[in-house]
Amino acid sequence: MRMYTHYAGIDLHKRSSTWVIINPNREVVWESEILCTPHDLTEGLARCPVPIQTTQATIEPVCGWQWYMDMLIHAGMDTVLANPTKVRLIAQSKHKTDKNDARMLAELLSTGYLPTAYRAPDDIQSLRALVRERYYFIQLRTSIKNRIKGVVTRSGIHDIIDTCLTGMGRTYAERYNLGEITDLHALLSTLTVYTKRLERDIAKKLKDHPLDTLLRSVPVVGTLTAGTIIAEVGDFSRFKTPKQLGSYAGLVPTQRSSGERSRYGSITKIGSKYLRHTLVESSMRFRVHHDPFLYAWYERIKSTHSPMKARVALARKLLTIMWYMVKTNTPYTPRQHSAE
Repeated sequence: MRMYTHYAGIDLHKRSSTWVIINPNREVVWESEILCTPHDLTEGLARCPVPIQTTQATIEPVCGWQWYMDMLIHAGMDTVLANPTKVRLIAQSKHKTDKNDARMLAELLSTGYLPTAYRAPDDIQSLRALVRERYYFIQLRTSIKNRIKGVVTRSGIHDIIDTCLTGMGRTYAERYNLGEITDLHALLSTLTVYTKRLERDIAKKLKDHPLDTLLRSVPVVGTLTAGTIIAEVGDFSRFKTPKQLGSYAGLVPTQRSSGERSRYGSITKIGSKYLRHTLVESSMRFRVHHDPFLYAWYERIKSTHSPMKARVALARKLLTIMWYMVKTNTPYTPRQHSAE
């Protein structure tokens, strides 16, 4: 186990970073502002007045932290990720400056009270980047589709009001020289080609992953859904219970307790929005032939709650099932008889 003589808190921004290094007595021994380029970081480490190998550093996962953290580790400085949400809860201050933030990180690290964040392995980071990029462009593509519908409705082009997103609608726009609609269709086609390429890259990365086949045994989980779950969860074993995994996805209800009374509200939505969105979307594809027993469970919830709440509950249930599947390395097995 490495022994540390100093602790570095790094407040990272897009163009610069503020460093504060303290000793075990929490005395500041070095403060510096280092520009966020590989050259400037290398020079900054060379100027550091304390031994790099016995200094532990921490940064928050913001603004291109991956390459920054990789350089620190490669230089020999042990570096951990701070959990930004929990750090803010612990160290709220009315005197917020870069130096104060960096010192606060260093002090939390030195005392052992720093809430850390999970750093996924490089292969998962690479998959996660593809999944999130695809998510962004799918959202953008949906916006363009809505824009095309808006232009058609605004212009009163009733001939293609129901077919404006199809090839027929594009042909009509080209024939009658409807420039804005034609340009939007061209942009839509470009985005579709790009997202298809991202999907091929995701499938290629999943080809030899041990969890891909296992997760795809769930009826509504395909390659892209499995890829998103693997990318966002990373190591399933870091969640000791399925409830912890549900909390990470933001699918657990908020809770307020006072005395003997507990009140539950809407889901927290704190955690991976990509994982949450994918699971809810999967639950919306769930049908009775996929699993009669589970579908009957969903129908009972829908009978007393809104359809959307029932879908969210089903998404949480599916994630719980996946946690047990991974833990026991057991494929999904539908229950053939509906619940009474």
